Amino acid sequence: ATVLGGRVPGVRRAAVAFVHPDLGIGGAERLIVDAAVGLAAQEHPVVVYTSHHDPAHAFKETCDGTLTVKVYGDFLPRSILGRAHILCATLRGLYLSCAMLLLERSFDVVVVDQLSAPIPILRLAGARIIFYCHFPDLKLAAPGGRLAALHLYLSVYLSVYLSVYVSVYTSQTSSSLPQAG
Repeated sequence: ATVLGGRVPGVRRAAVAFVHPDLGIGGAERLIVDAAVGLAAQEHPVVVYTSHHDPAHAFKETCDGTLTVKVYGDFLPRSILGRAHILCATLRGLYLSCAMLLLERSFDVVVVDQLSAPIPILRLAGARIIFYCHFPDLKLAAPGGRLAALHLYLSVYLSVYLSVYVSVYTSQTSSSLPQAG
C-alpha cells in the first residue's frame, strides 16, 4: 500500500529493476521514467537497465542523478545493413539480461518493457516479473503478415508463457494479446 507523497510505514521496500531496450525520448521511455521516479520517491531502490542510453537524447531524470541507469550491450549492433532490427534488439536484450543476472542480481521485481526475450533469463534471479507489452516493434513488419505473426508468437508465447509467475500488461486491447492455450 502506498500514499501520495511518501511511504507507508511498515511496508518493506522492494528493489525494482526496469528493463527497457533503448532509453531515448519517447512515450514508452516517458512511462518507464515516470514509473521509476514514482517508486524511487517512495524510497524503493530503483535501477533502470538498458542496452542504449545517450544522455544527449534522453529525459533529464536519467542524466541528472534522479535515476540510476546502467547500460549493458551498447556495443552490439541495432541492425545489420539496415535490416534485422528485431533480431538485433532480441540479442541486445538477451545480453542485457545475462549481464544483469551475472553482475547485479539485487532486485525483487523486474519491470520488462517492450521486449520479452530477457524474461526467462531474468526469472533465474528469482525476481517477480512484470511485462508491459505495447507491441511497438510490430510496426517493423507488415500488419497481419507472417513476420508479424511469427514475431508475436516468439516474443510472447515462448518468452512469457513458458516462464512462470509473470504478470503481463498491454496497452493494446485484450484481443491483441495472445491467449495462453
